[in-house]
Amino acid sequence: MAVCVEESSGGRGCQISIAINKRTRASGDEVLNKVQRGFQQIFGRLRNISSGEHHSYPRSLHIADVDLDICAKDTKVAIEEAVFNDIIALCHERILRRLRSKKSKASYKSQRRFAGLVLQDFIGSPWQDRVDKSSPQMTTSHVQEYQRKLKTLRKELDKIEAAEVIKHKDLLKLVEHIAQFMEVVPLATLLGVLRNQDMNPESKDRLFNCLSKIARYRECARFLCRRAQKTPMLRNVIVQQVQIAARSEGGPLPPETAVDLEQSLRRFQYGGLPVQISTLPEWLRKIAVSSQESFSERVRGILKNSKVHAEVQLMAHYNHVSDGVVPPRILAASKDACSLCHSLIKLHGRFDVPKSHGKLYSSWCLPAAYQESPLQRSLNVFLEKQISATLERLMTLPKKPMLMCSNESSIFPINVSASTLANPSSSLISNDLGSGVSAIARPSEGEAAGSKVDQKSNETESIKSYHVEEVEHHNVGDGANDKRDVAVDASVDGSASESTHDARNGVANVDQAETTDEASIASDNIANDTGSHDAEASIDGSVASVSQTLSDETLRPGQTIAVEPVPGSTSYFRTNRLNMSIDDSSGRFSFRWLSEPEAEAVLRANTNAVLDIKMISPGVDVTLTKDATGHTYFSYGGEVIMIRALETQDSSIAHT
Repeated sequence: MAVCVEESSGGRGCQISIAINKRTRASGDEVLNKVQRGFQQIFGRLRNISSGEHHSYPRSLHIADVDLDICAKDTKVAIEEAVFNDIIALCHERILRRLRSKKSKASYKSQRRFAGLVLQDFIGSPWQDRVDKSSPQMTTSHVQEYQRKLKTLRKELDKIEAAEVIKHKDLLKLVEHIAQFMEVVPLATLLGVLRNQDMNPESKDRLFNCLSKIARYRECARFLCRRAQKTPMLRNVIVQQVQIAARSEGGPLPPETAVDLEQSLRRFQYGGLPVQISTLPEWLRKIAVSSQESFSERVRGILKNSKVHAEVQLMAHYNHVSDGVVPPRILAASKDACSLCHSLIKLHGRFDVPKSHGKLYSSWCLPAAYQESPLQRSLNVFLEKQISATLERLMTLPKKPMLMCSNESSIFPINVSASTLANPSSSLISNDLGSGVSAIARPSEGEAAGSKVDQKSNETESIKSYHVEEVEHHNVGDGANDKRDVAVDASVDGSASESTHDARNGVANVDQAETTDEASIASDNIANDTGSHDAEASIDGSVASVSQTLSDETLRPGQTIAVEPVPGSTSYFRTNRLNMSIDDSSGRFSFRWLSEPEAEAVLRANTNAVLDIKMISPGVDVTLTKDATGHTYFSYGGEVIMIRALETQDSSIAHT
């Protein structure tokens, strides 16, 4: 399933286009119709969200104003719950597949174990002993609480699996439970302390990614409601299907022309001579000989059963729209783009895909509109170069290489760009979601793609991360364990010496993604696609090109950073749950992600000096109160950040 968002003329609304891999026009219609109905239901509810623009918020908060805002939030909460309900209804089967439940459809079952069993493996592992040694800041009470929550989650998973029929309300409750679990339990950290002999590394990754992706269903509901409140066009959405098949229903099949493997190999050269089966290395020659007899039949089968992938259908559709249509820039899918889709879209040049997993699929084909076209010829030339380069490498290898294939789907941070903020602020802190949509640069032809034979991983670059935002865990190496070069001398007890971070590598207001791009990725997260759904943690793709270098640091608990803003720059910092940006309007100051014992002490002793970001309404400026030592604090989900001015300044201002 692929999704993109088109902004309507005048910016009064938008149109979501969805597509599914197609062999004929009628194939996959049941799934496509289901997703269209689900999206229409979800975005229909968003029409009822108020923009909040009629509220007149003061510059500072009073108790009465907070009470009024709580009343206003009641309606928003009801809509968010309804959207969450619709998302779970749409993705019911998908969630069961993610859990590897025996209640999922037989055609989707695999040999992988039920998530509850993998969780039990983790519960039975020596993670508590490992945590005691590697994370001294994690107290016994923390460990006991995490153990209790792990066992409770295991019971909830077992309850679902034991049910005769899994009811919608029970699955809804489970997803909510998993989302809350992932918010309070640092699962990535707990898994990260285990050694390979304690628990299978693949099982650790699978468990974390499974729970992270299921928690995302709750996050999507929250994200869409917040964006719809901020962005009027998301309250006026039309959902359309795009259907471009490989061939018409009952249309003529490709001619059954015999294709010889030896002749195909001779199109390529090695050492100035045509490649022949007899000149291949022994390990590769055995593969070629065993494939030679069936090669022609396999080619005919591919031509007969090939499909136009969903991303390519969207590209073809928007390549022929009228001049009055503002086409999307991002084509997102519920799986990462395959190697051929990625190559074609990059060679086409008008659109971007967030990421490619690099695999080759034999059933891939171009739509009829591009067959015998200049684009097809460019793709053929590019692929011939890729094959030649791959042969050059394989011919020198003494044995078959091991290929580590990436998983096909990814968890992207639900972040948004600066363009979604009605009034981008230069203040330090914001509790509304900031940006971070991956922006893709146009590659050269040689960069357009790479299959897993080449084992080349690509990179995406997070372009913008405005102020402070809630983030989700999306990698086993989270903020506490991320190996980044940060100039800080951290001691064993969690304290750290203060270091200076020069913000010269920041990037000014780079606005690389519009609201329609963000909605595309958010909609992609709830599309119930028909392909593989293996989890993936890291983000790769094509390297983004920006005018200045992006400064992006992952902090550690107990670490202090001193910031000296430089004109025209913005620096970015992140913890497990927050993203922060420091722009050039700020004075010199330091901030510190407090260790858990420090945070607990501050929350007990300095309640008046700690701003809970969850308690502040969007669009309100509040003054942070300093404690006796001149420090101010803000917190989110148990994390506490301490701020201290390095020069004489007015009160710190938090914009939310």
